[in-house]
Amino acid sequence: MRYVKDNIEVPVYKIRKANPNVSIPTGGDLTALGYTELVEVAEPAANEWSTVVRGDIVDSTMTWVQQPMSVPQIIAIATKEVDDLLDIEAQSVNYDNIVSACSYAAVANQFQAESQGFVVWRANVWSNLYALMAEVQAGTRALPTLAELIDQLPSRL
Repeated sequence: MRYVKDNIEVPVYKIRKANPNVSIPTGGDLTALGYTELVEVAEPAANEWSTVVRGDIVDSTMTWVQQPMSVPQIIAIATKEVDDLLDIEAQSVNYDNIVSACSYAAVANQFQAESQGFVVWRANVWSNLYALMAEVQAGTRALPTLAELIDQLPSRL
């Protein structure tokens, strides 16, 4: 059991220390000493572009606050997702990753045309992603969900 006084959580050991001549049973009723039981509330799920952190205690009840992610955090998540998308597409035609798929583009070989296609597609994907994120940062476009963001990127031809 956890206790609260003046909307501040107080560990039992501190209650015992503040009340050395009083028997403080674990899990007991301490309202006579001015402490109430902390009402714990389950942490809610975060939405895609936020994190959930513990908020203040209000009326002996734990609260949670959704905090929007910072722009660098959102960009890092979007970048990782796009990296994965590019790699998965390259792996779907037996390359190790997007870098491997693009590595055959410069020299005449049986994979050159496919590799050049990957080079162009990769450049278009990153160009579109950066343009979209710039619009979001400028406030001219709402932040899409991750699925919407991926759907707005060009597909491989």
